Amino acid sequence: MLTSAKDKIPSSSRWLIAAVSAIVDDRTLRWNEKLLLLALARNCNGFGVCWPSRKRLSADTGMSLGSVQRAIRGAELKGWLRRSARFDDESNGSNTNLYQVIVGGGS
Repeated sequence: MLTSAKDKIPSSSRWLIAAVSAIVDDRTLRWNEKLLLLALARNCNGFGVCWPSRKRLSADTGMSLGSVQRAIRGAELKGWLRRSARFDDESNGSNTNLYQVIVGGGS
């Protein structure tokens, strides 16, 4: 049985290709939101889920922590990003965020 080239690409890579194309093509996203989403997508698994720190996102994008935070809020408002706090039972506080990139966003 012949397999297509698509069958040879891991699902996480197919997700990344679709995500990058959709992010670049969305004319409603500001440049900083696109850059943030691309940095997040690079870290995501095949379900669009990742958990980089804001400090890491700042280093990856070259944006300040404040700019990263504003881009996160913008991407959330446009339906491209879902964020939830992850809690550390030992310190009783939130230590990282879990992000899910929603391919296609609010469109």
